[in-house]
Amino acid sequence: MSEDLLAMLDDRRAKYASEWTQGNAPHFEAAGDYRWMADFIGGHPYVLDIGMGDGRAIVELLRQGHDVISIDENIACVMIAGDRLKTAGYTAHVIEREITRHQFEDGYEVRYADICQARRPPGGEVVLVEGDILTDAGLVDALRTIAPFDAVSCWMIGTHEAVHDNRLLKNIETNQSSYRRFVHMKVCEVADSVLRSGGLLHIVDRGIDSAEQHEDDLRHDYALIASHTLLVLEATHFRRYVESEQGIEMRVGAGRGQEVESRSRTLMSVLFRKP
Repeated sequence: MSEDLLAMLDDRRAKYASEWTQGNAPHFEAAGDYRWMADFIGGHPYVLDIGMGDGRAIVELLRQGHDVISIDENIACVMIAGDRLKTAGYTAHVIEREITRHQFEDGYEVRYADICQARRPPGGEVVLVEGDILTDAGLVDALRTIAPFDAVSCWMIGTHEAVHDNRLLKNIETNQSSYRRFVHMKVCEVADSVLRSGGLLHIVDRGIDSAEQHEDDLRHDYALIASHTLLVLEATHFRRYVESEQGIEMRVGAGRGQEVESRSRTLMSVLFRKP
């Protein structure tokens, strides 16, 4: 393989973080979508946030009084989020953990350092952790030591194109819809192991405009996604939105493995509770 995959990884991470920050995230913020999402986990102060984006969602969680630990595989997102939080007046503790990277003929792998310094942040502060819940076993083990969490959030998860060359993910489909579904399965597993009894897992994903006509399908699909856990699907909600023309063009799931391209869409909220 002639291309330098590790250089490509850096480029794709930076490209994704820049496009999300300049296009998608401000669009969602202006529409009040982050506030809408955060309202679902009100009264659950200690939050594990999976996929921090550019930090706007975390700012909203902090505004609503949550203590937040957020994780993201994309170090470019981690750094942008840290700067945004500091600009907003919050103390952000950044834990960089990527220590070695290897390139092979069929892809690349990333190795992470220990995360022993992770802790629950005091009020008004946030811990940002570099790590990948799909390939970073030490991260999940560390999260269990600082559990239990009151809520886990995973909102509008996405990733850069280099994920297709991650050697540790070769056995999964990495088109956008299939990748997000795989992440949601892992998120359910993690949430099941770190939530307190009565704690909430909140997933928000993007769907086609007619999603409300398929609520039964949505509930069925997410019941299957969480079927290997104790989590109980509690509620689904929908919110119309229009995708930003300046940001990342998302390909959203239409159900049963299909993908569609349309800028008129629906945010799909799926709320689980741990018994």
